[in-house]
Amino acid sequence: MSKSVITRTLSAAVGCFAPGHLGPLTWLLPFSAVDDALARTGTVQRRVRDLPARVVVYLLVVQGLCGSAPLSAAYRMLCAALVGPGLPDPTRQGLHAARARLGTRPLRLLLGELCRHPDTVPGLWRGLEVCAIDGTVLDVPDSGANRAWLGKHAHRHGTAGYPQVQVIVLVYCTTRALIDAVFGPVAGREFVPARRLLRSLHTGMLVLLDAGFDAAGFLSDVAATGADFVVRLPRTARLVALERYPDGSWLTVRAGRKVRAIAVTVQITTGEGTRTSTWLFATTLLNWRTHPADQVVACYHDRWEVEEAFCSIKSTMLDGKVLHCTGPAGLAQELHALLIAYQLLRLVMARAGAAAGLRCTAMGFTLALREAVNGITAAVQIEGPTDAHLLGAVGTYLRDHPLPERRLRIYNRLVKRPLSKYAAGKIGNGKKRQIIPAGRATLTATIDHNSPNSHPYQPQHQT
Repeated sequence: MSKSVITRTLSAAVGCFAPGHLGPLTWLLPFSAVDDALARTGTVQRRVRDLPARVVVYLLVVQGLCGSAPLSAAYRMLCAALVGPGLPDPTRQGLHAARARLGTRPLRLLLGELCRHPDTVPGLWRGLEVCAIDGTVLDVPDSGANRAWLGKHAHRHGTAGYPQVQVIVLVYCTTRALIDAVFGPVAGREFVPARRLLRSLHTGMLVLLDAGFDAAGFLSDVAATGADFVVRLPRTARLVALERYPDGSWLTVRAGRKVRAIAVTVQITTGEGTRTSTWLFATTLLNWRTHPADQVVACYHDRWEVEEAFCSIKSTMLDGKVLHCTGPAGLAQELHALLIAYQLLRLVMARAGAAAGLRCTAMGFTLALREAVNGITAAVQIEGPTDAHLLGAVGTYLRDHPLPERRLRIYNRLVKRPLSKYAAGKIGNGKKRQIIPAGRATLTATIDHNSPNSHPYQPQHQT
């Protein structure tokens, strides 16, 4: 019986440099960029080892793509399709020693370069780049070094099982690509570490901010960068109406500067009935003719894309698992590699969406991750894509397999938990979590022209 034989020629580096690749993602993080980052940070190996510094960079990014995989499994993935003399077989101790030699600086530099990649620039909304700032927490190993750096937060049962690192990001809402990111211990409100992200804001940006970022000092600092913002205020806020506009908004003062306030009545109808709530916004977009209130509210709905970015990192890439490193230096390195891996996938998705004329919501992150991992294991397109659109294997697959229209989401950040479902099934006082209603939901937002949050301006007369 005859046998079918499939042959394929691989083009990769030689010897111990051969495992240094990302398969179909290598063209987005080429050898030249990695070598330049290593040279600029002074972390090039002094002698050629079994694990050169370039290979370690790619190894850490692959581990970020497969968040729950140890370094040894990530290295086997890189070598799965490679054959030839001089291919090293490092030990577990050798892998960890190599990452310790590398440090964090080259990964930090590479992440900054990827955040400035041309494919991250989004389409404009009324001449503005729409972005959002928000934060989340990731569980880290319960080691002495991590506890000393991050501590443990307390709750009604005592203290948390794991220390947590807080990650604050600035993302484009149209592509979910990163603009900047910071992380550190969980300390107080999120707007405190978020001040470090203001270095990446500039004129021509519109920043969407959730409740909790409404501190007057923070909003004043955001406006000082030249960027505009839309922030959700407490529904109990009382704002002076200096001037009322035909679109239902009114001019008021917040954070020591004039802003427009918009009150909205939101009705969500499901199979379980109708739920009504009131939302209050403040924005520095003062011209109601060029930025009508209903359009500003519709734009604010895109703030949810930053929550989808967190879901992609925590639920899809990390699979809800704890990070690996047991010390602050290793955690910083691991987090930078994780964000680099996320950014690479978003760059491919942004280019595929542009080629197909679709938004990022039509590009499946899980599909992109699966195709990228399969391409790394098979070591395909290491030298870059050959198609006319420069999409590569991952981008081409995403373009040809768009997702159906996304349904309306009516619950805040509800993520499947792969570990214990006992705590997830209950909320405060031991009550069962509310059952998610079946069927489609509809949302209606109505501008409130007579909001109780506004009251007329009454000048103070001196006597």
